[in-house]
Order: sequence, then C-alpha cells, then structure tokens
Amino acid sequence: MVHGEPGASMFCIVEGMVSLSLNRGHEFRRLGAGNVVGEMELLTGAPRTATVTALTDVHALEITKAALLELFARSPELIESFEAVLAIRQEMLEQISGNPTAASQRSFAGRAAQAFARLLGWEKRRG
Repeated sequence: MVHGEPGASMFCIVEGMVSLSLNRGHEFRRLGAGNVVGEMELLTGAPRTATVTALTDVHALEITKAALLELFARSPELIESFEAVLAIRQEMLEQISGNPTAASQRSFAGRAAQAFARLLGWEKRRG
C-alpha cells in the first residue's frame, strides 16, 4: 500500500508486523496481528493516507467493500466501532503531519458519517 494511491480494500493482519509511514518515509507506527490497515480509504473513498511496508512475513485477510457491507448488514453495531477507529486514526495522522485542528477533526467526523451513509445506501433521497 502506497501513500496517495487509491484503495479498494482493507487488510486485517493475521500474522506479522508492518510499518506505517507518510510520503516522506518517516515511520510513525508499527502494527501487528489483529490490526487493520486501509480502512480509511475503503470507507471514505480518499486516497491511501500512509504507506504500509512489511517488516516480517505478513499474512493478512483482504476485506473488500462488498464483504464489509455484508458484515455491516449482519452486525450494524460495528458501524460505530469503525467510525471511532476512523476518527482516532485521522487525529493521529493530523498530529503526525503537524496539522491538528479541532475544526478538521469535526469536519472529518462529518465526512466519516456521510461516507458510512453512502456506503450503506442510507443517504436521504431528495425529492
């Protein structure tokens, strides 16, 4: 996964360790088994926010948009959990990039909610 590229799926790390870095190559986090990467892009439609590099052999499950929609349909309570993860990750990225603002966090929360509505087909229809 490369910073700035489009993303059509997310990955759940089953085994191994990855490094997350911004476009400048600065590592800001390491993730291992049980973590996911690529969720922001899949859910919001935005380009990849970080580059993910394997530090060890990695086994991961690819989760497509269709699979995620099915999961949300079966377990709607997961939507709030994903929204919380998105907000935390966005705040972390803003702090790392040196651009943390309350306004952008509020704006991101609104964008995340709208993205979920679009993803699930819950947008209000205008008549």
